[in-house]
Amino acid sequence: MKTPPVLEELSEASLEASMQRRAEIPPTVLIERTERWRDRDGCFGRALAAEGMSVIAEYKQASPSEGSIRDATPETIAELYAPAAAISVLTEKSRFGGSLENLAALRELTDLPLLRKDFITHPYQLLEAKAAGADAALLIASKLDTPELQLLREYAEAFGLDALVEVHDREDLDRAVRASAKIIGINNRDLRAKGLPTNTVVTGRLLDAVPQDVIVVTESGFGLDPDSRQQLRKYNARGVDAVLIGTELMRSHDPTAAIELLKKLGCSRSTAGNRFH
Repeated sequence: MKTPPVLEELSEASLEASMQRRAEIPPTVLIERTERWRDRDGCFGRALAAEGMSVIAEYKQASPSEGSIRDATPETIAELYAPAAAISVLTEKSRFGGSLENLAALRELTDLPLLRKDFITHPYQLLEAKAAGADAALLIASKLDTPELQLLREYAEAFGLDALVEVHDREDLDRAVRASAKIIGINNRDLRAKGLPTNTVVTGRLLDAVPQDVIVVTESGFGLDPDSRQQLRKYNARGVDAVLIGTELMRSHDPTAAIELLKKLGCSRSTAGNRFH
């Protein structure tokens, strides 16, 4: 398994920053801090499994592919993203302009489940997430082999974090399944290819191979246009539980209305869930 260069760069930067913090704040201190949030254990997965199409609204101020997107405070995000099922918070600083401080501030402003979206390769980063008030953490299958992925997933769950395991191709998906992932995010963006191209049909290609008892999230490439909404409606009917949208919501003049519109795309559980047609 060869890690894509962009993932290698971002993972190294994220790990270096975390290890610098670890020199100042030992794991024992963070473990104590996690106790404040243990009554929230499992809330991210429960929110995604709710009736209809769940919307994970992403808080990111920049990205490697888009550059600067929008300068927004946690207070603004808490208000604009209020109708969402959950909020994804980019905490990587060097390329996304995020921080754990933003996540911690948002935790004090909303009761919505929060996902720490970063390039996590070390258990300390999961402790940081829970101590800051996150309810879930992103694990990227193309960066981690199966034993690493399973270890980090189990470590996350031991401290009350749901693990969103991100995949892009069948190899990633097989690794996630072997690691007993309970929530799988299908990233339509190819982090291995030049220019990081995005194609939303990736979700459709992989969906049939996802175990039926796994919560499925589709990520990247969806907007608010009619074509995107129609495709999301079809994916939800086939068993996709949630969509994660970042750039389009951050740039929207009315993110609240956009989230409400997306929520209306969902099918009832009596008609959804057939991934094999």
